[in-house]
Amino acid sequence: MEGSPLIEFKIKPDGSLEYVLLKQTSGSPILDEAAAMTVQQASPFPFYPEPIALNIHYTLAR
Repeated sequence: MEGSPLIEFKIKPDGSLEYVLLKQTSGSPILDEAAAMTVQQASPFPFYPEPIALNIHYTLAR
């Protein structure tokens, strides 16, 4: 399984997430959800005033 979902997120002044959006699907709901969860689990972040777009590439092999 392989894919590269594009996630956008915005960080609040306290470092928590204001939102996490899937901007472009990888074609796999499993990878799309994993990308969103990765960002959510990595918070809190240092404050940044603009939205951040992140492309996460997954390659899963047996």
